[in-house]
Amino acid sequence: MRNRVIIRDIQPLLTSANRVESGEDSLIDVPASSFELGGYLVPPPHGFQFPKNFPYCCEYHIDQFTRAQQVYENFPTCCDGHRRLAKTKWFRKLDYIYVPFKLYRW
Repeated sequence: MRNRVIIRDIQPLLTSANRVESGEDSLIDVPASSFELGGYLVPPPHGFQFPKNFPYCCEYHIDQFTRAQQVYENFPTCCDGHRRLAKTKWFRKLDYIYVPFKLYRW
């Protein structure tokens, strides 16, 4: 499992690194609003197989998949943190379109 860090605003990182370099701080501190952790594949357990027609195999999985899609539809207006995220210059909702499918296919 590898994850990627996407720097969205380099200035806080550089400022903090300079403070460490000068001895003012001992730890680089980067606010969460300055970077993004990219999605990654989580492999299923060994031997696991999805049921035929998954996630449309039964009412339970159809309901769960529909709920995941509804969460995406409400994103990023779902909470204060995501509303702030939506105001950043780099935010694109389409960058997260894979999430409902990831929950049920990977």
